[in-house]
Amino acid sequence: MKLRNDGGRIVVASVVRGGAAQRAHVDPGDEVLAIGGVRLDGASVDAVLRGRAPGDRVDLSLSRDGHVLHRQAFLDGPRLDRVRLVAKPDAAGAERALYKAWIGAPHPASTNPASTSLGAPPPTPVSIREP
Repeated sequence: MKLRNDGGRIVVASVVRGGAAQRAHVDPGDEVLAIGGVRLDGASVDAVLRGRAPGDRVDLSLSRDGHVLHRQAFLDGPRLDRVRLVAKPDAAGAERALYKAWIGAPHPASTNPASTSLGAPPPTPVSIREP
C-alpha cells in the first residue's frame, strides 16, 4: 500500500493487488487514522510498524466516506520487485570490473564495442530479486 500526505491526513494512494491492504479491504482514498492503535498524525508508518514481522496481525482504523472503519491486516513480507539494471555505456575500466564482479557477466560494452556508440541497441537488462 502506498500512502500520501494530504494536508496532514494520511491517505491511501494505492494498494497492491493481492497484498495485505487489499485483502483487508482497504481502498485508495481511505484515510488511515491509526495502525495498531497508534494515531498517524505525524507518526511515521515505518516507526509504527517497527518490530513487526511478516504474518503479524495489525489493526487498522480508517475513515471512508465519513464513516470510521476497523480492519485487520496480516503483514506481507518484503516485495520481490523486479528491477532493470542498465549498464553505463561509457563505463571506465574500474566500473566495468565492478559490473562483472557484481553481475557475474562482462559489461555489455566490453563484449560489444558498438554498444558505446549512439543509436546502438540498449545494454542487456538484468533482473534481480531482493532476498
